[in-house]
Amino acid sequence: MQLSIGVEYALHSLFYLLGLPQGKVIGIKELSALHGISETYLSKVFTRLRKGGIVRSVPGVKGGYEGLINGVFLPLG
Repeated sequence: MQLSIGVEYALHSLFYLLGLPQGKVIGIKELSALHGISETYLSKVFTRLRKGGIVRSVPGVKGGYEGLINGVFLPLG
């Protein structure tokens, strides 16, 4: 199965989010630095994930994103 680069970035980021303690948020800047991904592109990916109900955005200076799928199986195909 061939995945687009956007899907690949989303999966890498989601796996990272799943490893965080529940309630911990991470910003796009930090995620992009960890994975070597453009902040702009990753922001667009996370907008789609948020609209899809897969992540939740937390506003504010110490805001960011947190995963909503803690331990839930997501079929990919």
